[in-house]
Amino acid sequence: MDDFANIISIVSGLMTILGITGIVSWSLSKEAGQSISQASMSIFAKSFKLALCVVSLLLFLVVLREIHFAIVLSVGEGWMPGSTSDPNFWWKESGWYAYVISYFINILIGIPLYALIASSIFTWSLEPFRVFWKYLRIR
Repeated sequence: MDDFANIISIVSGLMTILGITGIVSWSLSKEAGQSISQASMSIFAKSFKLALCVVSLLLFLVVLREIHFAIVLSVGEGWMPGSTSDPNFWWKESGWYAYVISYFINILIGIPLYALIASSIFTWSLEPFRVFWKYLRIR
């Protein structure tokens, strides 16, 4: 009975530390022969990398907003609201072409660049950028 109570105590402690999603991801990613401490450190590392991806996404969205702002100002009518809560920041009928150009450029730049950033965070290296650069140079 003591062993059963110890197992319940360990599982409840892990659920407290890792959370329910941590336990689920731990059970899905646990490798054979891996101890509980190795598995929990692996989950902590993955959680840390995910948090870095979220923070970098927020910073990246700020940069994309500034690019949008600059493109709409330079290509469009020369005016747009500074606040993102104003609907004219996202779309205005009279300068629609500037918004389309801005969204097109932001998508072309944003998706590949953020995918490379997230890949670099999860692999913890700059290898995704090197591979991308290698394929860009192939003629």
